[in-house]
Order: sequence, then structure tokens, then C-alpha cells
Amino acid sequence: GLLLTGWTFDRGACEVRPLGNLNRSSLRNGTEVVSCHPQGSTAGVVYRASGTDLWYLAVAATYVLPEPETANRCNPAASDRDTAIALKNTEGRSLATQELGRLKLRGSAGSLHFVDAFLWNGSVYFPYYPYNYTSGAATGWPSMARIAQSTEVLFQGQAALDCDHGHPEGRRLLLSSSLVEAVDIWAGVFSAATGEGQERRSPATTALCLFRMSEIQAHARSCSWDFQATEHNCKEGDRPERVQPIASSTLIHSDLTSVYGTVVMNRTVLFLGTGDGQLLKVVLGENLTSNCPEVIYEIKEETPVFYKLVPHPMKNIYIYLTAGKEVRRIPVANCSKRKSCSECLAAADPHCGWCLPLQRCTFQGDCTHAGSFENWLDISSGPKKCPKIQILRSLRERTTVTIVGSISARHSECVVKNADTGKLLCQGRSQLNWTCACNIPSRPSYNVLVVNATFSFPSWNLSERFNFTNCASLKECPACIRSGCAWCKRDKKCIHPFTPCEPSDYERNQELCQVAVEKSPKDSGGGRVKESKRNRTDGAVQVFYIKAIEPQKISTLGKSNVIVTGANFTQASNITMILRGTSTCERDVIRVSHVLNDTHMKFSLPSSRKEMKDVCIQFDGGTCSSAGALSYIALPHCSLIVPATTWISGGQNITIMGRNFDVIDNLIISHELKGNANVNINVSEYCAATFCRFLAPNLKSSKVRTNVAVKLRVQDTYLDCGTLQYLEDPRFTGYRVESEIDTELEVKI
Repeated sequence: GLLLTGWTFDRGACEVRPLGNLNRSSLRNGTEVVSCHPQGSTAGVVYRASGTDLWYLAVAATYVLPEPETANRCNPAASDRDTAIALKNTEGRSLATQELGRLKLRGSAGSLHFVDAFLWNGSVYFPYYPYNYTSGAATGWPSMARIAQSTEVLFQGQAALDCDHGHPEGRRLLLSSSLVEAVDIWAGVFSAATGEGQERRSPATTALCLFRMSEIQAHARSCSWDFQATEHNCKEGDRPERVQPIASSTLIHSDLTSVYGTVVMNRTVLFLGTGDGQLLKVVLGENLTSNCPEVIYEIKEETPVFYKLVPHPMKNIYIYLTAGKEVRRIPVANCSKRKSCSECLAAADPHCGWCLPLQRCTFQGDCTHAGSFENWLDISSGPKKCPKIQILRSLRERTTVTIVGSISARHSECVVKNADTGKLLCQGRSQLNWTCACNIPSRPSYNVLVVNATFSFPSWNLSERFNFTNCASLKECPACIRSGCAWCKRDKKCIHPFTPCEPSDYERNQELCQVAVEKSPKDSGGGRVKESKRNRTDGAVQVFYIKAIEPQKISTLGKSNVIVTGANFTQASNITMILRGTSTCERDVIRVSHVLNDTHMKFSLPSSRKEMKDVCIQFDGGTCSSAGALSYIALPHCSLIVPATTWISGGQNITIMGRNFDVIDNLIISHELKGNANVNINVSEYCAATFCRFLAPNLKSSKVRTNVAVKLRVQDTYLDCGTLQYLEDPRFTGYRVESEIDTELEVKI
């Protein structure tokens, strides 16, 4: 195999090296192949041209930038200055471009920023967006250029991509691209402009949009919009058609940076990188509906994830991401965090399944004896596939203990014993293709209160303990059946499962009464809140006004004291705050903790993942009034204390360096007295995002040890921030004069 590498030196050099020996000198190389500008763009793909055995490199690059100070060093030859896409025969020594191997920019098109290049259905596609490198602004719609997979450039058109939904100014920047070839879908991460210092970033700044490749191909038209088209199929004044994304798949987020898509067990899976160092995972459901993404990895340093995510070439359980100056290999799922079979399969993660021999949620390759499909349960049928021991009243004369779920009926044994005495109550073996079942005859009374049921298979066992002590006290059918007891329908009473009902009107199995109990809504949980057109109080229109929310940043632990300011708060009887983060996740609905007065009220916000959320306040079921944006950020991290020593009398300025200090509640000096008693001193501090300053407290009155701990309090969590060394105060002991040179005197104290 061969490796093609592009470099900014030699006006954009490209080298071809043997993949098995990268230290070997290049086999072929050429200049002016890729962009030589560090902030420029290059995207390329290698393909075998139809009807030949030759391999071609199709490369799109930003060859010219408005940088006069580097023009002589970097800009290409005059013949290449208006080149946008070039075809190069990789067999040629200098990777030269033939005259018919160029697609040129339209004269007034400006610069184009290319994001990716890929092959689909006999064509080469280049996602890009028009960009002014001087002003740092997108100047047109993100688009897709299409050329034929041929030995010369045959322009097949361009189509604009519309991912503006949910953002008033539109998302004109294209950050990342991924073709999900198995389902003929292209995924892109789009962004609106954020301004210098990110001051314009909002919860809707970025979005993941999915497009059907067949629609992009159908809408691509060969017109001289961004490129010089030789054959036209449009009229003067026509503009590129904007292709609409698959609406159910669109996912809006505050800070996405990258995407990679694949198909696992007929499910489309998308991995998303973020600007604060998270790797998210989205599994599309039926109709390609996006779910709420799961955070599968977080970079401790919170460095942004690079725009390209790459799968492991051999093992589909790893993905590679780049952040900072590192490449990291990350497992594609955290299967082990799901502790039960039902939890594992209900998560609907196609990478995970329940391993019967290990009784754990695992990757299929990590499951012993997984060569037999029965031993690893995938997500295809959900939690109903999980094996479960059931006690059924099939006849009045007997009770049957059996196992249900997706299991092999062959070679199984079952045993039920009295847990207190160890006495065997029944046992059985599987017959032909029937699962093992164990029958216990009914009696008027049983003194067996606890039983152990065990089902054994060639490579795994399942045991369950049933306690019938409280059967008579259970008053509802679902609770009765769930505990293994039997429900007498006529008398509406719960009984020991080995005793008969009189008459025989017992529930025949668990399906006859609803076992599932619906969760009651929580004040701080998600849920839809009815939004009417006006806020009303006692039938009259009441104007409520929201001014601000403080603070605007809180940690992922939440915050118990968030203040909203405005007007007329005491006029409302029912006030809730609604937090909207990632568009495909449930909203948080939080009731007001305390209306302090007409202009101030307090909320207690729950914990959440790192992201920016939209905040609105709803009064008496009316319209939700915007309160701006709230950012959940990671816990503070300390990297340095300067200076690290101070005097026992205190008063010295101490600075702590790190990140996310703007969410701390207190800075604490903790020292240990004799007898191992700890004393905490709250220190008055001034904190910004990256530093905290405080005056070292006076510890003369406390006989402290040399080192004291510096801690940060965030909610009820205390974070270690390093140590501060206390020394005795300096003492003046005298001086002497040393005359080393006639013209100088040195005084030492």
C-alpha cells in the first residue's frame, strides 16, 4: 500500500511513500498539490478511474489567499491561481496536472474552504463553503461540488445545503463531513458565526444535519456559480437549489465540531465531537429519528475535538479522535455501566448486548462462548429477550416454575429448593425443544416462605430467590405478581403461589394484570409544558418581564441558588423555568424555589451534562419568556499556585491558575490542629475563568503545620487545589557592610 501526505512547504508539496516503510524516501512527490497556507483548506480522495488500472488523486484546495506578505513564498504559479479542483495521476513522478484535469474557480467567486472529499455512485463529491479569509466570514451557502470519477475533470454540478433550522442568522460554516455509505446518507456538522471570543455562541450555534445522497445528486446543477462550468444546464439568474435535510435527524447543539457515521446491526450510529472535549454517540431510530446523545468520553483538559473522527480499521469497537497534540483511541460504547440485562438491552446501543455466560453487558467479542448466538443477546427485541424466571399458575392443581426470554431450549435443567432447609421441591430437564419447567403441586397451606430457583444451561446459570413472606399484605395485583405471589381475582387478594384460590379464579399469568408502574413526573425532570399565547392572571392579561439570570455559568453539579430578575413576579401563582439543551433531549422543568419579591426569584437547578441551554420562564401556564442562555461547564481544575509559600502573618497576594473558576462557591484554607482536628477558613477571593486571587489569611493564632490545603467548594463538593506552605515571619537581625570595590558598598540584611 501507499501513503499520500500533503505539506505546506514547497508551495504545497505531496509525497507518496510505501505504507510498510514510512522512513524510506518518497517514491514520488510534487509541488503545488495541496494548499500551502496553514489556515487554508485541502481535501482529496484516491480512486481507480473507470476502464483503466490507473489510480488518480482528486484534490480540492484553497491555493490562493489574500496574504501579500507571503505571496512570493507561497502562492502557486499563475496557471494554477484560479484552480479549485485538480486531478493527478499518482503514477506520474511529479504528480502533474493535465490541462483537462482542472476545475477552475469562477472569476468573482472568492475563496472556497473545502472540508472533505468522498466517492459515491460513480462521482467524486467535495463539501465546501465560500469563505472570506480576511474578514473571517462565510460569504455563501455551504455546498457540494460533484465531478465524474474519470481521468479528466467532468463537472457535474453543485448543490447548496440548508441546515439553518433553529438559528435566526443561519449556519453558513461547514465544520465536518461523513458519508454513511451503507444507507446512502451524508452527515454534516454546520455552525453559525460565533464572533471573536465566542460572544455570539448560543445553544443553537451548531447542528448535525443528514441529507440523502440521491437528493444531493438530483439537485446538483452545472452552472457557473462558484466554478467555471463548460456545459450549462441553467438559465441566467438561477441560483443553486438548497437541499433540505432529513428533518427527524437534525440535532441542534451549542458546540459540535466533528461527525463520523456508520451502520451497526441495521442501526445508523453517529459519533460527534464537541468544542469542550466530549465524544457523543447518537443512535438513529426508525424513520432516522435522532435520540438524545450519550456522552461516551470526556477529555479531562477539555481541548476541542478535531473535525475528523476515524474508525479503527480492524476492530469496530474503537474510534480515533484528535485533540490538542494527541490522538486517542476510544471504545465506541460503555457497555459495562449497564448492570442488568433489561437495562443493557433497553439502552438500544447496537454495540452492546447481554452476555449470558458472564451475566454482564459487553461487546459481542468480549462474551465467552459468543460463537453461539444464543449466548449474546443483542438489542433487536429489547428487554423482552432477557431471561427471567417466572412462577405461573397454569392449573388449579399445580404451580409451574419456568424461564422466559430469548434462550435456547436445548440441554437445560431446573431445580427449585426450600431456601431455609435446602429441601428439593421439584426438578426437571428440557424435553425436545421445550424449555425446562418444574411443577409444584398445590396444597391448602405451605410453610415454605423462601425458595431458590435455578436454571442451568451448558455455559451459564440463572438463579433467583423468591420470598413469599408478605404475599398476604400485598393489596394490588401488579405488586403481587411481581413478587412471585399469586393473585385471586374474585376475592382481590394475594396468596402464596403454591396454594389454590377458591374458586379457581387466579390470574393465569403475568400478562393479565399490568406489572409496569408509570413514573410520576418530577418537578425538575423533563416534560412538556403547555404554552399558550398569553400570560394570564385571574383572567386578566398580566405583563411579566424577565431581565436576567445570574449566574450565567454553573457547574455540571447544578446550583441551588440561581437568581432571576425582572418584574411582577408576585402576581403569578405558578412559575416554572424550562431549560432546553440539545434539541433531541428532554427539557428540564423546574418549579420556582422562592419568590423573594416582585423583582427577584430563586431557583434550584439540577445536575446536567456540559452544554449551553436556553432558559425561559413560564408564568401561570402562559408563554415562556426568554431569560437568555445558561452554560453548564465542568468542575474547576487547579494547575498552579503562585507563590506557593507565604508568611504566618498572612496578607500576601496568592494567585491560583487553572480553569472554570467562575463556578466556585467558596475558596477555603483547610489546616490541621493538634489532635487531628481540621479547621476550614473561608477566604475572600476574586475569581475569573482562569484564575483566582486571594490574600493569605493570618494563621498566627493557630499553631498550624507547615502546609495547609487549598480547597474549592462547588455546591456540596470540595475539590483539592494543592497546598500553600506557611513560613515563620522574617525577622531583622542586624546588618554588616562589605566593601569589595572602592566605589561600591553592599549591604546585607
